[in-house]
Amino acid sequence: MREMLTLWPTLGIITAMVASLIGLTIYEKRPREFGQYRLPTTPLFFLAFLVIVLMAAHLLTLIGAGHPPKY
Repeated sequence: MREMLTLWPTLGIITAMVASLIGLTIYEKRPREFGQYRLPTTPLFFLAFLVIVLMAAHLLTLIGAGHPPKY
């Protein structure tokens, strides 16, 4: 069976999530106009961070550092 999520898509997903975290931080720092509703960013921060952690674990298994040592 062919691997579907190889190295480059994994790096692309990590890059997209880091970019979304940067964008959310910029969005959160902007001044808000009085009476205007703002998108809640905390769940989006958590989701992006969770995807980064999962993709980092997957990246470690792809490069060979994520498997247990064979004795």
